[in-house]
Amino acid sequence: VRLDTLRALDLKQWLSLLYLGVLGSALAYIAWYDGIRRIGATRSGVFIALNPLTAVLLGALLLDERFTAMMSLGGGLILGGIFLCNKPLARSRKKAI
Repeated sequence: VRLDTLRALDLKQWLSLLYLGVLGSALAYIAWYDGIRRIGATRSGVFIALNPLTAVLLGALLLDERFTAMMSLGGGLILGGIFLCNKPLARSRKKAI
């Protein structure tokens, strides 16, 4: 980025960049690392699968994009996979001899 381009930005554009930098990046990383600290890297890693689902839902709500039955099915599969990955494993019962 050239310096003269940055100088040409008005206040609204600077505030937009600040908003994207703080909320879109910094707070997202803080929340992500807090989740890793609380539930561990393996369990929190599966939540990255929510990105496409979130994008589709926000696109439908905010941009009036089409939401199809296949998208709904895919969202259900994503949520089901996250549930299964975070479900505690059943402990095997071994009988004492």
